[in-house]
Amino acid sequence: MSHLLFYGVVILISVNNTRQILMSGNQFKNIGSIGELFANETDKRPVMVSVKCLAYNHEKFIRQALDGFVMQKTNFRYEVLIHDDASTDSTAAIITEYAEKYPDIIKPLLEKENLFSKPDGDHINQTILPALRGKYIALCEGDDYWTDPNKLQKQVDFLEAHPDYTFCFHNAILHFENGSQPDKPFTNLETREYSEKELIDDWKAPTAAFLFPSKILNSPIYQQVLASKKLIVGDNPLMRTCMHYGRAYAFAEPMSVYRIQPTGATQHLNDLDNVLKLMEQEAEYMNTFGGYSIKRGKKYIGSMVANCIILLKNKRLKDSIRVLNFGLKKSPLQTLISLAKFPLRLMK
Repeated sequence: MSHLLFYGVVILISVNNTRQILMSGNQFKNIGSIGELFANETDKRPVMVSVKCLAYNHEKFIRQALDGFVMQKTNFRYEVLIHDDASTDSTAAIITEYAEKYPDIIKPLLEKENLFSKPDGDHINQTILPALRGKYIALCEGDDYWTDPNKLQKQVDFLEAHPDYTFCFHNAILHFENGSQPDKPFTNLETREYSEKELIDDWKAPTAAFLFPSKILNSPIYQQVLASKKLIVGDNPLMRTCMHYGRAYAFAEPMSVYRIQPTGATQHLNDLDNVLKLMEQEAEYMNTFGGYSIKRGKKYIGSMVANCIILLKNKRLKDSIRVLNFGLKKSPLQTLISLAKFPLRLMK
């Protein structure tokens, strides 16, 4: 793998698996750890929050995301690790512009080759996670943005005062980029504690609202999540990991914008080809997290067996049998309940 990391005039590249740092004057210096990448910083305070931001072809939106980062008013140090996955537009150039203007805040990782398309592993997380130094981690994708300059301060203040909480989030404004609908709240949210059941059954936490202790990323459960090849969407297992180790608290006020657009990062997985993948993912949640995930998973897997009817109507007998067998193995009771309703569905 080879990639660039711009930090002012500093470029990180990987040559023959050896990290090197390119200084002005084209002189190379070998480095042994990510920590050395930040050796010349002027702000020597410990980092309270590291913001993880992923960007790809976001030239239309990335300035709003960057402005939301640098406008934060805090009594602590924070930094933004922003990873551009070899965009083919001007995203990387805009990120570099902000990095030169705000070198103590914006820390860009700019790829020469697209990592998302590479097989055999989550190469993006392998690149960015080791560079996150903060006590807490915040998230924001390159096509979303923060709207409240006190967002980080509010969330950090809460978690610092309540160490038994491991997840803090807030509401957001849902913005439809094509103008098909007016802006509206992401969800109906109250300022209070939320249970694991509430958050799993009804997704209430947009990505740009996440704040959690960095120790979550090194926990045994999350390491198991990263190693899994069956978990498709990153936010859900991360939230479940946070809930596994502590409690969750929400702020009702919207402090970010969640953008709905055709090229957004969220993958829609409701088509027939993904039925079994979704069932396997739910089984993985059951195995990894236990607790309420088991009850929820059995109900979900059983309900998905109803897709057998649709598969049969589309003359996909083998796929229908695979879905049915998986349901009987992982959630026999709920599957039998779905089977009992088959005659009614066949008549529709």
